[in-house]
Amino acid sequence: MTSMKPVIGLTCSTMNERETKGVRRYSCPEPYVRRVEEAGGVPILLPTADPSRVPELLALVHGVILIGGDDVDPTLFGEKPHRKLGPVDRLRDEFEIAIARRAVDDGLPAFGICRGCQVMNVALGGTLIQDIPSEVSDSLPHSGRYDATHEAVVTSGTRLHRVLGRKAVAVNSHHHQSVGVPAEGFDVTARTSDGVIEAAELSGHVFFLGVQWHPERMPDSDATKRLFRAFLEAASIRARANAAMRPGKKAASTTSKRGRAAGSRVRG
Repeated sequence: MTSMKPVIGLTCSTMNERETKGVRRYSCPEPYVRRVEEAGGVPILLPTADPSRVPELLALVHGVILIGGDDVDPTLFGEKPHRKLGPVDRLRDEFEIAIARRAVDDGLPAFGICRGCQVMNVALGGTLIQDIPSEVSDSLPHSGRYDATHEAVVTSGTRLHRVLGRKAVAVNSHHHQSVGVPAEGFDVTARTSDGVIEAAELSGHVFFLGVQWHPERMPDSDATKRLFRAFLEAASIRARANAAMRPGKKAASTTSKRGRAAGSRVRG
């Protein structure tokens, strides 16, 4: 069988009309694109669209990365805006939540980075810490740096632990929000010494994993290479399975019973 590279969808940040003279623009920082290419994937951008279009868009890809960006609208997880809440984009939030939920339902490999990890948790029914300095006592500095800033302790026996092959990893930190109450089934797999959640994954899914740091901005890190390689391996399996299907036959879903249950919960 002819080998094929998996196609990876990358969500996009938005610039509002006030910033762009009346035209809404979408963008994706180059490091995300380069890390996908280095790991053997073909990146394509998924600009914000109506959530109803998510099924047809995800049919084009073998995996999806929810990239970083602005804060998530707290009304989506049942809270009022914190006084330190930054800019939000409700259209983007709803689009990416729909992507996360579809990835759960269809067994599509999904990798959430920074905001993306938070979106995954909200999509599954969890909450966020809206401002770490205000809500976490004696918190570490979590915002403003893309070089290694502190260490995250990894939970043994998790997918993240198997991927990284270590119990601790040096991470950068460029966020003021984080996962608050984890959604059911979205298991916490790493924390910093102040208790802030640095990674979580959906048990039973082929690859539904989020990290709070920005591995794409640490290209020489062994952890970065391992994470993107593991994600692309899952997407490659999806690509091969799709290629093996007979023309006109719907691609088989690899969703586990646990994944289907999680998908049904979030739709309710």
